[in-house]
Amino acid sequence: VETLQLSGANVLLAPHDGLEHEQAVSALLDQARDELGGELTTLVFADKVVEPSDASALTLAQWHALTAINLDARFFCSAEFARRCIAAESAGSIMHLLSKSAEQANSGFSAGASAAGGVLTMNMSLAVEWGRDNIRSNIIATHLIDYELKADDPALPTLGNLVAYYSSDYAAYITGACHGVDEA
Repeated sequence: VETLQLSGANVLLAPHDGLEHEQAVSALLDQARDELGGELTTLVFADKVVEPSDASALTLAQWHALTAINLDARFFCSAEFARRCIAAESAGSIMHLLSKSAEQANSGFSAGASAAGGVLTMNMSLAVEWGRDNIRSNIIATHLIDYELKADDPALPTLGNLVAYYSSDYAAYITGACHGVDEA
């Protein structure tokens, strides 16, 4: 986020909690606009870190909670962001930091992987739908967000710089892409 802000972007790293309904999403974007002193230019949404759980032990409520945070909230934040960009006739960039579990199966992550698969398809659909309005939607898929990154984690600059690139004018014609990044 800091890398993007240094470039002059108004950025929101969307939180995971409190986005159960559209009014909460609208209030979040209003608050970000007020705090940043202008409309957002970039929305960044990362998967919520979850503990592995046996698929056969998941309840319907647990399934819905995991998919609601990583798919539903992401969609409604993206849609509200796009509505505001379209109304202001301004460009926008949506960056989804996504676990690679959508592409690489791991035991204990069936709900998260299912939501991530939905995000992959949603990203491509939103890129096509909003591309004509100069709103881009891209994914950075990485195992690095499968755990809580520390502030001094050496992977953070790489992720930050890649998000900044995809959100910049240098990548103005890249939309609907999924870029994989992993630690060495």
